[in-house]
Amino acid sequence: MELRTLLVYVLLSVNGLLSAQTAENMTLLGIWDDTSIQNYSDVWGYAADGKEYAIIGSRNFFIILDVTDPADIIELHRVNSYVDSGTRWRDIKVYGGYAYCVEDLDTREGLQIIDLGDLENTPTEDLVVYSSQADFAICHNITIDTTVSPPKLYAFGTNTERNGVQIFSLADPTNPVRINSGAGRLTGGYVHDGYAVNDTLYANSEGRGMYVYDMRNPMAPVEVGILAGYEEAGYNHSSWRTADGRYVALCDETLDTGVKMIDVQDPADMEVASLFRSTLLAPAATNSVAHNPYILGDSLLVLSYYDDGVQVWDINDPTNPTRLGYYDTTPNSTRYGFKGVWGAYPYLPSGNILASDTGTGLYVIRYDGQGGLPVTYRAWNAAADSKDVLLTWSITGEAGNAGWSVEHAQRGHDFAEIAFVEPGKTDYSLAHASPGAGTHYYRLRQLDANGGQHLSEVRTVELFPSPDRLAVFPNPAPAFSQISFQGLADDVKWEVWTADGRLLRHGRGRSTTLSAPPGVYLLRTEAGATEKIVLR
Repeated sequence: MELRTLLVYVLLSVNGLLSAQTAENMTLLGIWDDTSIQNYSDVWGYAADGKEYAIIGSRNFFIILDVTDPADIIELHRVNSYVDSGTRWRDIKVYGGYAYCVEDLDTREGLQIIDLGDLENTPTEDLVVYSSQADFAICHNITIDTTVSPPKLYAFGTNTERNGVQIFSLADPTNPVRINSGAGRLTGGYVHDGYAVNDTLYANSEGRGMYVYDMRNPMAPVEVGILAGYEEAGYNHSSWRTADGRYVALCDETLDTGVKMIDVQDPADMEVASLFRSTLLAPAATNSVAHNPYILGDSLLVLSYYDDGVQVWDINDPTNPTRLGYYDTTPNSTRYGFKGVWGAYPYLPSGNILASDTGTGLYVIRYDGQGGLPVTYRAWNAAADSKDVLLTWSITGEAGNAGWSVEHAQRGHDFAEIAFVEPGKTDYSLAHASPGAGTHYYRLRQLDANGGQHLSEVRTVELFPSPDRLAVFPNPAPAFSQISFQGLADDVKWEVWTADGRLLRHGRGRSTTLSAPPGVYLLRTEAGATEKIVLR
């Protein structure tokens, strides 16, 4: 078994070398990994007596680590009453001095409670003070409502109540008592995850949307609202509510779906207040997927992203969130998928963030911002204007701003500067003249007077070719994908040839699915027009 803990000076030097691609306003303080472990899952934190701890899920164990000094992370325990089991999905929540642990799949571990009271001196075999399969054997996720007395534990996706929730009183923290036996079914069906506060449950119910329930009577939940059919809806995965109760941050665990801030002041009439996404891999890919949201007060949103790391967003204006910083644990990713950061716990007294990467273990990260960047954006947009692209942005304030490098890219190419814009205004605009047909990506690189720089989110614009000219769209295109032909009538014959002179496909019409590997091909029409096609 190979364990790795990296000294802080090594981390800082490596982070400095890679900062242009791995981080902004966030600093890596420490990493812990065991290369023999196949996968990690959720992470949660605990603090007592001046010490800080991480509890991270792995295939076979809940691993407890002392992270008080992130440069010298110490493994204390590997805990599991069922050591022969294994799963990709473990979930952890902490209440008082206890960690409540569940797992999904088929290992059937039930609910385990770990006593965190004396982690340095208690033998590992004595840490589990409750282990039961009496109410369920498997469970996908739990949440604990600590705003009510006694606190209530909600268990979602259990094998004994697949279409709702099991609720337990934690009046005795080491002896959970179910208080909704026989009444766990909910109108929205299966709940994947949820957030409970003041007896209100925001239930993330897969493709059916987010349901809101009044849970004051656990034996008779009342549905008070449904958010369904919203923009960029996907697999409704997880949520977290702001402290003032006005908004919920919502993540859909589906590629190419943005994070949503949901106005929930009237649960019967919820609406999307804003929609935003990370695009660290642009222009190669912009279809990112966020996994879990965590809110600090009403102003900061911490997100765990597959393939885009841990991110901190300013949500003081929920209608226009602004990214303040990020740390990417998978800087070598070339496309978005479902690897990378699973969870990000931001509630330790030190302010350090615990992040669990599914492949490389625990990261301890510090957010270096003080609530904002040198420039605070009010808006940043890119829009097609005939054959040109109009870029506009506005700011509410700036300090030490040296201006903007406006950058452009197309798929398969790196970003390059197209203009430099001097500071000193509140509203800015720039026209990018005739960039040509295709998909175009734009970002702002804001430069500080002290030499620092900060990237905006990427904006995407599609320009279509003139209808009287033969063209292929998109071009370049992904291999084995559908392409369209502009400038062709429906009855015009066409042929696609390989670079070495073989006929690949022929037909009529304005589109086709080109089932071919990456390479260069030639489109020919019966009238003799030709156009090169590039597949990547």
